[in-house]
Amino acid sequence: MTNFKKRIGAVLVLTVIGALFTGCNIQIGWHDRSDRYVVDDDGGTTPQTYYPPTAVITAPVNNETIYNITINLNGMANTGTYPLDSIYISVNDGIYIKIPAGATWSQTFYAQSGVYHFNVFATDVYGNCSTTNSITNIRVIK
Repeated sequence: MTNFKKRIGAVLVLTVIGALFTGCNIQIGWHDRSDRYVVDDDGGTTPQTYYPPTAVITAPVNNETIYNITINLNGMANTGTYPLDSIYISVNDGIYIKIPAGATWSQTFYAQSGVYHFNVFATDVYGNCSTTNSITNIRVIK
C-alpha cells in the first residue's frame, strides 16, 4: 500500500470519528472552593453551577448511649439543583436501605445490646448523590 493511500485512509477514519463525536453532549466539570460542581457543557457561555443534595443525621449523636432496644434515627435533607428522590441508610456498614426523602426524615431500628454506627446519603431525581454523613459509637444497653 502506498503512503498516499495510507494517508487518505487515516484522514477518512479521523473524519468519521470527528463526525461521530460532534453530536455528543460532553460535560466538563470541576469543584469550586465551596465544593459546588460547576459544569461547562456548551463551551461558550457562563458555566452552570450544580449543587448536590445534602443529608445529615440529627439524632442520635456520636457517642450517645441508648437504654432501649429501639433506635430512632432522625435527620434532615436539602435539595440541591434538582428535587430530592430518596434517603439511603446503612447500619454498621451493611447494605443501604432506601426510605422516602423529605426535608426531615426518620427511621426506627430495633437493636441488640452493642455498639452501632450509621451512614446516610441522599439522592436527587437524576441519581446524583450527596456526600455520606455518619454517626458512630451509638451504644445500646438493655
